[in-house]
Amino acid sequence: MFFEAALMAWAPALGATGYEVQWSRTKYPWRNASKTPVYTAATSTLLEGLDPGTWFYRVRGIDPYVPGPVKQMTWSDPVQIKLAKPTFSVQDGSVTVRHVTH
Repeated sequence: MFFEAALMAWAPALGATGYEVQWSRTKYPWRNASKTPVYTAATSTLLEGLDPGTWFYRVRGIDPYVPGPVKQMTWSDPVQIKLAKPTFSVQDGSVTVRHVTH
């Protein structure tokens, strides 16, 4: 489980110089939760600001050297992650003092 942000990582795809990442509340039907695509040259990304609960993410490689107009590879299988709700506790503020003897 994660709290507030999730680090998503994947194995590199042969030929990919970058990756597109999407996330969704549902595995099927897929509903991309981001209005703006997330692109990265790394094999990981940190998604912040997600509400607690179950999410799914998927990744596809981008290969600029593939012939033709489509440079995107196929999507990975969706991976499930769970974001935990924050929990807090209030301490009573008391302090324990021990005297040290020499």
